[in-house]
Amino acid sequence: MQEWIWRDVRLEIPGDWEMLQFSRARDKGRCAYADRRQFRLELSWRQVKGAPDFPRMMADYKARLESAGELQDAHTFTLSGWHGLAGMQKNLRVSRFGNYFDKENLLAELVFLWPDKRDIPLENDILQSCRYAPPENGFRKIKAFGMSCRSPEKYEFTACSVQPAMAAMVFSGARRPARIRLQRLGMVPQWLDQPLTTWAGTQLPKEARNPDFESRSRNGHEIVTAKADYAPRGFLIRKGLYAASAWICPKDGRLYHAEQICRSAKDIVNHPLDCCGGMS
Repeated sequence: MQEWIWRDVRLEIPGDWEMLQFSRARDKGRCAYADRRQFRLELSWRQVKGAPDFPRMMADYKARLESAGELQDAHTFTLSGWHGLAGMQKNLRVSRFGNYFDKENLLAELVFLWPDKRDIPLENDILQSCRYAPPENGFRKIKAFGMSCRSPEKYEFTACSVQPAMAAMVFSGARRPARIRLQRLGMVPQWLDQPLTTWAGTQLPKEARNPDFESRSRNGHEIVTAKADYAPRGFLIRKGLYAASAWICPKDGRLYHAEQICRSAKDIVNHPLDCCGGMS
């Protein structure tokens, strides 16, 4: 099982399930996980004003799906504190579960898609693992695509790109130029043909001035750090600092790169990116 944290919701799913669809919205969104053959799990969330009447809501849900011909042999039940609805949907066995996280007024739904019969022990394990993961000490956490990301609670999750051998996330503060960009790169031996310090230098934005590089070790990880003045051209653009770190994780062989642009040194986030736990 592998741990995922997305939109302050934590869950554990089988290691061969990957997130193929996602939403960055906080008020309403959906993620979908698949194995090598088909989609297996959907996580949806919606900000609401208060706790719903789950028995009534699930009964209405069941009636609506049945009347539309989208669900057969349906029945409602509870499992691990979640309100469930299971049945056949277009020759596919489906089980739906709803729960409410009162600390965030968040309504969450998990939808399992079973290629064969329901795996109730696995279903139960995932439901038990799924819970609200609140910000800690002013920081939110995202754990996805092999990265453990940490950003200030007030930052917005503004971009996410996932491609073969590359995943990147961007978090932006309300006051420019505050920004954190985190990425994980694979197939490193096939493309990295220069020292890591040299590569880190190629990643500097054009606005970086007077860069300073250092190398250090942390828990078996050889890290290259960079610091520079961030000085964009123009009178109306706020200047600041640039800070970055890059390393190759000895456990998975991926290259991790975390870069920040902030107004002053006190705004720099310590260890915004982790790989195997050695950087936290």
